[in-house]
Amino acid sequence: DLILEKITPEVVASDASRIISVGNEPVYFDKSHKLVRAVNGKSEPINLDRLPTNVKSVLNTATDIYLAKKTDSGNAWALGVIANGRKWLVVGDILGGYQAKLFSAPLNQLTTEKIIWIGSDKFMGLLGSTLYAVDLTQNKINMYTKSALGAGFFNGKAYIVSRGTNGSIDLLRDSNLFDEKKADVFASGLPVGKSYSILFANDERIILTTQNGNATGLWLANLKSVDGKVEIAWIKVASNISGVAYEHSNIKPKLVFTSDKELGGYDFTAKETKRLKTFAQKVRLIDKKEESLFLNVENQLFMSDTSGANVYEITNMEKANVFLGDDSRRVWILRNNELAEWALRENTGIFGNVTNWPIGLLSTTVR
Repeated sequence: DLILEKITPEVVASDASRIISVGNEPVYFDKSHKLVRAVNGKSEPINLDRLPTNVKSVLNTATDIYLAKKTDSGNAWALGVIANGRKWLVVGDILGGYQAKLFSAPLNQLTTEKIIWIGSDKFMGLLGSTLYAVDLTQNKINMYTKSALGAGFFNGKAYIVSRGTNGSIDLLRDSNLFDEKKADVFASGLPVGKSYSILFANDERIILTTQNGNATGLWLANLKSVDGKVEIAWIKVASNISGVAYEHSNIKPKLVFTSDKELGGYDFTAKETKRLKTFAQKVRLIDKKEESLFLNVENQLFMSDTSGANVYEITNMEKANVFLGDDSRRVWILRNNELAEWALRENTGIFGNVTNWPIGLLSTTVR
């Protein structure tokens, strides 16, 4: 798998103020306050005419977009919009224009990491300790609980960290956030934290982080049934982590993280934490895409394999925002209103599939 050593970025847009999404057609908010799609090197304003009148009015008068989060399934976005001096949360199919709704207080106070999609037309929103469940199709807003410390959604089920009546911290599980049934207590005795981020949960494994002030701990629990009862033993994988990513697989799951100057990982077979690579400066894991890790090392963008054995420096990212797509072939960098696309890999793999491989590749300097 070859990574080009000398990468020439391609300028996708020179008037972008906020990025909505990246991919084959990056979508952005330009300096003239219009939603724009970049197609084949050309900018095309997005047609909002099919959107509901109130949504279209807000987007047409927007002066800034302060958050954007796209669902993994479908083409729905959650956009935080400032229009006429007011904050609005716009949620729905913005490009297709088939469904979109406006939300004012309190949902307009949500941040990107506190919006959790549970489908293309439903989402959870966590404001402080109050958890909301929203169904766009049924036009329902359910204030689910006022005692949530964290939430996640996996395999069709919502998981909520909540403080129990006896003072213990419980993990609740609910398959329907809109009915009147109470959630089941899925696990009790969670590690103590002021807030939680749930990376993964199912009947066999729980992975989460605890936040206590500036300290973030990474925890793992493997569940097993003994005499009809589920036993849970919590393992603290790492402390003071700056970034973490988990990829679930029944055969070979991968859990990687960064802490201070270290890139680490958890070996599920040996059941131990391993140090993968030590950097000269502090490192932060931005995200994992396929078998590649994207790292911030003192404002330098690096890419590494998941073992930390091969690390490539991409570019300086000082005073810039980095955006990742669905795979590890490209990254986009926004700096001073200019959105540049960096092609890190060729479009086809060199092993087992060389069809349509570009002529002249062998003369390209690679490492």
